Amino acid sequence: MEQTIEGRYRITKKLGEGGMGAVYLAEDMRLKREVAIKRLHLISNRDAQDLFQQRFEREALEMAGFQHPNIVSVHDFGQDEEGVYLVIEYMPGGVLSQQMRKRRFSVEEAIQVLLPLADALQEIHEMDQVHRDIKPANILFDKRGNPKLADFGVVKLLESDSG
Repeated sequence: MEQTIEGRYRITKKLGEGGMGAVYLAEDMRLKREVAIKRLHLISNRDAQDLFQQRFEREALEMAGFQHPNIVSVHDFGQDEEGVYLVIEYMPGGVLSQQMRKRRFSVEEAIQVLLPLADALQEIHEMDQVHRDIKPANILFDKRGNPKLADFGVVKLLESDSG
């Protein structure tokens, strides 16, 4: 059975699954490109669900505001009967955590991964935001091996110290 979202995104395979949802490879049939879709399950409590959906939308919009070569791009977001979903750039180069299990990185290789990510984090901080979940599972690679920061589900606006 072929699954589509909004008649636009055709799911082709599951890439991974976690406690709150799953990530799928999909085809954006309108723009004719591969994308990744992160689908989060709905919460059963109706009041909590409304708050979760509002927070998800706010965070998706914040993420879409990041325009940096080392931050995964957000293309779209929405909700349907299965839950909320985020459409992001597909990263065929894999995840740093998987690469670390396969091999040991040299100091030079580690620097090549970390310096671009430090620049991405500076961009996030200059927008008065913080990622709060930097880990190998949230560092993805594009088809050329460039590292990109992903999974902004816990991005929070920095609170003002004034007041």
